[in-house]
Amino acid sequence: MGAAFIKTIKIVHEELGVDEYRFLAGYFRMVGVFVWECICQKESSEGGRYDAVLRVSRKEFSIYGEVPDITIPGFPMNSSKEEKKAYLNGVIEHLWKDNAKEELKEIASIYVDNDLMLHGYSMGYFYKCQKIEEENALKFADAYKALTSCLKGKEPTLYSIYARAYLACMVNEVCKMQDIRRRFSTKKLIEYLKTALGQDRGFSNVYVLSGFLCDLDSKYHRDAPDYYKKAYESIKGNPYADYICYRLGRCYEKIALDKKEAFFWYRKACEENPWDYRSIYKIAMEHKRNAEYEMACEKFRKIISIMENKKEADYLQPMEYEYLFKAYLEIGSIYFFFLKDAETAERYLKYCDQILDNLDKLNEFFKAMYTDKETAEERREYVRGRLDSEKIYQTLILVYTELNKKEKVEEYEEKTKRGRKKDEK
Repeated sequence: MGAAFIKTIKIVHEELGVDEYRFLAGYFRMVGVFVWECICQKESSEGGRYDAVLRVSRKEFSIYGEVPDITIPGFPMNSSKEEKKAYLNGVIEHLWKDNAKEELKEIASIYVDNDLMLHGYSMGYFYKCQKIEEENALKFADAYKALTSCLKGKEPTLYSIYARAYLACMVNEVCKMQDIRRRFSTKKLIEYLKTALGQDRGFSNVYVLSGFLCDLDSKYHRDAPDYYKKAYESIKGNPYADYICYRLGRCYEKIALDKKEAFFWYRKACEENPWDYRSIYKIAMEHKRNAEYEMACEKFRKIISIMENKKEADYLQPMEYEYLFKAYLEIGSIYFFFLKDAETAERYLKYCDQILDNLDKLNEFFKAMYTDKETAEERREYVRGRLDSEKIYQTLILVYTELNKKEKVEEYEEKTKRGRKKDEK
């Protein structure tokens, strides 16, 4: 028998099974369920509250087990839309009781029909690209219309209330990216979201989405931290609370301009989840600014260790590429400019160049995530363009000049010229 209101799901997957995880996590987040990502090799039995566990296994061929702990098969992203819907419906059947099942299946159908996994993923990384932003806006707007139509004449559950507000929020986020007027009222969306709390006062993802809506609207910026803190109070002590801490850090750093408070929350994020590499990076950069170079390098090495297995398997995701690149670049720069150790600097900086070379082709993640090769190549090129190749080449020129390696200096001068010509096209 499924749980009445599932508010947190723990998804356990293989380290190189990110495509299935993203497909499932994207859906659950759309309906307001907290997702606790857990890698098989790193799973711990300690701490963490959840209502159900999904174990994605590429060795199993049927759903089995009882809530709160079931195993489901792996799922290739090149499956048809009908197969994807059937996959989600099978999960829903095992997790929820009757009064929410049919509505959740309708939402799943909208999620699949509009490819919201890919478009949601794009929102998190592939921004400042008009073509991608316009594609995202169209899909989220279509999904919002479809869900609104489905709910006509029905009494919505908290999941559909959340999903409708979530889709409107995504449309507003694209509006902000394109510097155009928001399509939906922040105030009305937050008021609408609060109706979900009438069904379950503990449905605290409502506060997270309310905070995000405030982040998007300068008139409500001051309210964002309070919403995030309400959410955090209800789930603190759980690894999935790290995202809220990170959002709070961003609020205080970018909006309130309170660095002390910002880094309190970045540190808190790392306490909740030791693998939160974005927060680790923020802390590392603060150590660097304070001339605490050894401490900064220790944090940057932590990021490298988090990515190591996926790097070796050629399975890095776009954001992981960027943070790994920045970690190597920062360590190399610290050793060269501040610790005066050109040989160690060279060792780290060369890894940056390897990452750039690796991005000249599709890696295993891109192949699994994007079944359309043209889209995959477009996204790969976008990721490579975000990495500061000229900075790494110029730094390596200085390093090799210091080490009296003339041939290497000439090699990276030539790479710099080729890179500039490519940017001009």
